[in-house]
Amino acid sequence: MNATIRAPRSFPYLLLLPALVAMLLVVLFPLLYNIYLAFRNMSLYHFTDHTFVGLEQFRELFAQPVLYVLFVENLGLIRWDRQPEPADLDSRGADPVAPA
Repeated sequence: MNATIRAPRSFPYLLLLPALVAMLLVVLFPLLYNIYLAFRNMSLYHFTDHTFVGLEQFRELFAQPVLYVLFVENLGLIRWDRQPEPADLDSRGADPVAPA
């Protein structure tokens, strides 16, 4: 008598379900909540009375010239070139081209 018990085909998915729910709660909820807050006047000054302001905050942000200056400066901090080869490193193992 060699009877084998087979699990239903959906069993592996049922095992993955708790992890999927946890990931949705940890990732999706904060993402959606931040999108919700981006269109509201939320600050410590208006903590209990945050009203819907729509795109006004984004219009104000993109109207400031300092945003574009800082954006270009941050692009300069990103290394767009190749990673240094071991032969390109000095005796300390540092990249001689990279700023100190």
